[in-house]
Amino acid sequence: MTIYIKVKPDSSELTVDTSKNMIEVELTEKADNARANTQLLDFIKQKTGEEASIKKGHKSRRKELRMNLSEEELRDKLEG
Repeated sequence: MTIYIKVKPDSSELTVDTSKNMIEVELTEKADNARANTQLLDFIKQKTGEEASIKKGHKSRRKELRMNLSEEELRDKLEG
């Protein structure tokens, strides 16, 4: 499935907001050398147990992810 996520790198703490139309994740890593992307994928794996990959948006704040969960399932797991 394809899921869209908005990220904000270089934040003071790692947070997730699933209440908006698009899932928003604030990351503590900077965008340099794909560190924020790596943190995002590691965080998703930790919370869901599922692998995710960035399909589009490697250098953008708006990411298009590919994973084996629906957006609703991802929201549920990120909230829990």
